[in-house]
Amino acid sequence: MSSLGVRIALPFVLALPGILARPTPAHAIAACNNNEGFAPAFATTVPPHAKLVFYTDSRNTPEFTAKIAGKKVPVKVTALPSGSSTRVTLLEIDSERVGTLQLDAGGWPSVTLTVAKKARMPKEVPVVIGRFERNIPHSTVRENFLGLAIRLPKGTPAVAATVKLRRDAQAAWTELVVPVSARDFDDARPVIRIGELGCSNNYSVPLLESGVDIEVTLMLADGTTRPAKDLAPHLTLPAALPAQPTAPKRRP
Repeated sequence: MSSLGVRIALPFVLALPGILARPTPAHAIAACNNNEGFAPAFATTVPPHAKLVFYTDSRNTPEFTAKIAGKKVPVKVTALPSGSSTRVTLLEIDSERVGTLQLDAGGWPSVTLTVAKKARMPKEVPVVIGRFERNIPHSTVRENFLGLAIRLPKGTPAVAATVKLRRDAQAAWTELVVPVSARDFDDARPVIRIGELGCSNNYSVPLLESGVDIEVTLMLADGTTRPAKDLAPHLTLPAALPAQPTAPKRRP
């Protein structure tokens, strides 16, 4: 059983705050407002009593309300010990009802999912490592995203992951609870991001570049967990791709 499962003591226990949300939605043009969202992705099919996640770097606590087929249903809210400045909140839709689920969180856009009794969860979750990199300039600050991307197959109903990292066998493990972002910047696959995350970070990029031991356990929307398949036990941050030359413009 993982330390995460023990700490939060939920039915999905395995070997896996007052949440804070910004008053403006994630797509709004505002500084340091791009490391927050919901998991799984919109339109995903989930089972009754689905486990969802909301994550943010902000310090305002939203009130979550949910409806299934138009009828209000209760939401259980649990703050997960993320181990970083990103606040991760587990939301359980506490109902056996099925149909269209609409979840609201204050000023955020509604999340729409489908609740079905036969929602399928994958038996295995293969992952592919890569690199994420994006600078988002604002008038007073620059959000910098740089680090290790652990990408899941498109459509995977995963909501969070326990990620353990260490420099080598002589170092102590660092354990993080990391949300599964619905999609990466230029990639439609769900992604776990480790490194610099806008105006915060959850792990040292230089350590990732030097190489780390890593273990990842994923939590799915039904509360069960899976080890990340095809993940090397030791890896380094992939190098940046060389910039593509810009073709010269032809004069008319």
